[in-house]
Amino acid sequence: MNIKTAGALAAVVLALGGTSADSAERELREFAGKWNRGHFDKGELDDSMASIQHVADNNRMPSGNRGALIGV
Repeated sequence: MNIKTAGALAAVVLALGGTSADSAERELREFAGKWNRGHFDKGELDDSMASIQHVADNNRMPSGNRGALIGV
């Protein structure tokens, strides 16, 4: 995953909305910021991905956000 991919994932998580999504986005942005400065921590990446998975498994995306993601 590169920094652009991390940013794109953060945008998707943000579009999902909710407290869990906010937390997942924050974790991913913090990881991406550290990675951009040359610090890679596999544990932080794993935690970020687990948070994103939790959001994907448990949140429903509002229809307006879904449309924004697919360009409708």
